[in-house]
Amino acid sequence: METFLTEIFSEMDNDPLWKSGPEELYTGAQLAVERACYSRVYQHAFQPNGGLDLNQDQELSERIDGLASVMGVQHTALQIPEKYCQQAPWPAAMETLSHLALYKTPYDKLAVVHACCQSIMRSLSRPCLPADASATSFAFPDAGGLAEPEPPGADDFFPVLVYVILSTNPPSLISTMNFVNTFQEHKLFGEVNYCWTQFCTAIEFIKMIEL
Repeated sequence: METFLTEIFSEMDNDPLWKSGPEELYTGAQLAVERACYSRVYQHAFQPNGGLDLNQDQELSERIDGLASVMGVQHTALQIPEKYCQQAPWPAAMETLSHLALYKTPYDKLAVVHACCQSIMRSLSRPCLPADASATSFAFPDAGGLAEPEPPGADDFFPVLVYVILSTNPPSLISTMNFVNTFQEHKLFGEVNYCWTQFCTAIEFIKMIEL
């Protein structure tokens, strides 16, 4: 698939019409071609081993359902910092991640994971109420009534990502990992690469959780 797409994009690069057009139009056309191609071979590319892949995905999905039923945001296995627990359940990130199975290209699946991670980081970067603040005493405080925000680090972000995955339980997670790693790994850079690595690590962590 990648060889085929590379050949098509190479022809587009050498076409005078595409060379003279706006960059946004060219990028959009490439993405449209990629989506059209993957839509035709998606099931074979996404789960090439058929029933074996389906069974692995189903086993993980059932495991996540079981874990989610007993693991709240303050569960010790997650170790979410207390100051962030008040933000749970991170509905924007959950809503974004729930769309993962709707897309059929590795690019679009990566974009969903990236957007989910960005949503989590935006939430964690907001000022938090002090940990001992009473819910009944809350009133719209001035800046002094909020805990001074500190940039969230990996130890803050990762357990929240695990919680969001557990709470959302998007289907076919193992197949999604394999699909993206097979067809998009050589294109992973920067922040997208970081988010994808954290996402895959979170899934591996979920596989090993023992209650």
